[in-house]
Amino acid sequence: MLIFDLDKPIPIDELTNAAGSLHALAHDFTRVAGGAFPTDADLADAPLLDHFTIELAVAPVLTGAVTGHPTLKGNGRLITTSQLHLLALREGWARTQSRFYRLGRQANAPRPQA
Repeated sequence: MLIFDLDKPIPIDELTNAAGSLHALAHDFTRVAGGAFPTDADLADAPLLDHFTIELAVAPVLTGAVTGHPTLKGNGRLITTSQLHLLALREGWARTQSRFYRLGRQANAPRPQA
């Protein structure tokens, strides 16, 4: 996940690397969906993972009350987003695996003084 603060330089190298990784993943999904599974040549230089297990890893997500979601109907519906990739708190937006979100009030933010 990359966190943005527009008062600081945009992490171009990190963004470029992340975009390349996600593009490669999407390309491989498309290949496999079309029936083109990895060949021996594709796997020749792949690292070998031995004595492996499948584990559940924690990934950053957002939770909150959503309004205007394209598929989750209703206003103020409590949701958990897909994996969070980009976050710009001060600028008021986030990018998850599936879409951009506009950010309203943060649940644990201090209340303004009267």
